[in-house]
Amino acid sequence: MSDEQDASLWGRVCEGDEAALGSLFDRHEARLFRHARRLLTNREDAKDAVTIAFFELWRKRESVRLVDGSPLPWLLNTVSNSARNLERSAETAAPPSLTRRSTGCAASA
Repeated sequence: MSDEQDASLWGRVCEGDEAALGSLFDRHEARLFRHARRLLTNREDAKDAVTIAFFELWRKRESVRLVDGSPLPWLLNTVSNSARNLERSAETAAPPSLTRRSTGCAASA
């Protein structure tokens, strides 16, 4: 599939055609997943980054800027941003270190 076909699919996406979005997903998902896997250690997080990128593509379809008629560069950038956000949220959600002394019941044991 060429960038011309991407542009055609993109025109349909802009008209609200969900099947066209599915076709773009089928075309670019593997490449985006490989990109996400290079950025993230967790396979499920990489899948999530790709899913977020396509959700954002659909949500922001009226303002997405194409490069040579393809949304791929926009998607790659969005996957990168989503990967960074997922990494940050994983860092803040990490449990406290088990070696750190705690208070309460654990301290009295």
